[in-house]
Amino acid sequence: MVEEAIGGVKVFFTIPNLITLLNLILGFIAILVVKVSSLLCMEIIILAMIVDALDGFVARIIKQASEIGRELDSLADIVSFGVAPAILVLSVAGETTLSIVLAIIYTCCGALRLARFNVYGAKTKEFFEGLPIPAAAFFVSTTVVAFGFPISYIALAIAAPAMISPILYPTAKTKRGLKCVLIIVIIAVVVYMALIITNLIKLSYETLAISGFASLLAIFGWCYGILGPIVMHIMKRL
Repeated sequence: MVEEAIGGVKVFFTIPNLITLLNLILGFIAILVVKVSSLLCMEIIILAMIVDALDGFVARIIKQASEIGRELDSLADIVSFGVAPAILVLSVAGETTLSIVLAIIYTCCGALRLARFNVYGAKTKEFFEGLPIPAAAFFVSTTVVAFGFPISYIALAIAAPAMISPILYPTAKTKRGLKCVLIIVIIAVVVYMALIITNLIKLSYETLAISGFASLLAIFGWCYGILGPIVMHIMKRL
């Protein structure tokens, strides 16, 4: 009896899967450029986040969501949002024992977070259980560029356990979650302005466009990572 292939090649090359592969490619490029420019690495990671959101949206629109697509998405995410931010921290902080251990723990927690999401995450769209790995990557990479060492260590130490925690985070896919995210954006802007006024964030004219924007993004990442569950809890009770 001649056995036949079950899936074949055609199951790979759908439009959503190609977009997911672009996410993977961007993660790979982010790792390659980390020694050249930490800012460019951060920008590519953020671009990968946009692409990551796009593949699921396109899959739902054209009705090509699949199990292979979901697994492929996780494989791409662990590179773009697990390995790439960890390598970015090592490039800035140096390859010390502490930085390597923190980077490994962060990457492992990201993998565990993705595995849990694949099994249980599809059962609810009302919230995220644990800090989503793209949000963790945003949190870590923007902190590295804006504040450098040693605050990047703290970002890793917070993001890693937050990803595998049972803490609930708001998702912009729901109206209530979107309101929570908008509130967090407002809080981040207020905190950012307060830090500038008090001169805790010092911006020179030459680096204002770069460091200022990176600092604002980093503060939003911190606000979402720390205040996100609190804001969501308050919104639920209103």
